[in-house]
Order: sequence, then structure tokens, then C-alpha cells
Amino acid sequence: MPAFARNILPKMGVFSVTGAAPCWPREQEDSEMTTPRDVYRDAANSQAGRDAAAAARDAAATARSVKDDVGEFAANVSDKAGEHLGRAQDMAVDAYDEVYHYARRNPLAAIGIALGVGFLFGALTTARR
Repeated sequence: MPAFARNILPKMGVFSVTGAAPCWPREQEDSEMTTPRDVYRDAANSQAGRDAAAAARDAAATARSVKDDVGEFAANVSDKAGEHLGRAQDMAVDAYDEVYHYARRNPLAAIGIALGVGFLFGALTTARR
């Protein structure tokens, strides 16, 4: 056995390192095996476990509060957007009505404006060579 093993292993409670005999700490020799459930229960009942649970409850409450605030904000934005959409639709209808009545009163001017706008649009969208 290496020298470090002879010095360190007895301090750790290991009583056999031959390979044939089992190696385990002496204090666990007669004790019952700890199950994951026992470990979880002990961790949950510890002060750190109680603190973590309290922090989780606080985080959940904060998340619910933020969710409510965001929901209220989204509802307000939706209402405002609906109001603006209604106003925009009304303005579009009014503009259409004005153009329609102008074209009925001055058909030659309306045709000239339409030709000019078409020419301008064509000149802007045509690829230059």
C-alpha cells in the first residue's frame, strides 16, 4: 500500500484497502442505509429548505403580480389601439368621400392627377439602366 494511503485512509475511517474486503467508513458499519426520500425530507426540513420554500413563495407571488400588471397594461394598449384604428378608419372614409366628390365635380382634373401620379409612380419604380 502506498504511504499516502497508510496515512490518509485511517483518518477517513476506511478500515480495509486490500481490494478483497469491502471499504467503507467505520461509523456507517452498523447504521441503516439512507434513502433518497430521507435525504429529501431532511433537506426540506432544514433551515435552508424552509428559506428556499419561502423564497419560492415570494417569487411566485411576485410573478403573479407582474403577470397581473402586464395583463392590465396589455388590455390598456389594446383599448388604445382600437380607438386609434377607429379614428384612422374614419379619416380614410372621409378622405375617400372627398376625393370621390372632387372627381365627380372635376372629372378632367381627376384624370390629369391620376395620369400624373401614375407617371410619377412608374418613373420611381422602373429600374434605371
